[in-house]
Amino acid sequence: MVLSDDGGSLYVVNYKSDSVSKLRTDTMEIVKTVKVDHHPIGITFDPEKRQVWVACYSGTILVFQD
Repeated sequence: MVLSDDGGSLYVVNYKSDSVSKLRTDTMEIVKTVKVDHHPIGITFDPEKRQVWVACYSGTILVFQD
């Protein structure tokens, strides 16, 4: 899991469903879920570019704009 720099969003990797979910931290409501490659295992947030980086067990790194 990783928080956005403003603390308003929480990004969570869903290992078994091969996806990443974005939640609003004030309600913990899922805003969006995106499919990624096989078994996402790591996630980080780049506050300067407002990007979410996801590393998958398959060896890929995916970058999403916040």
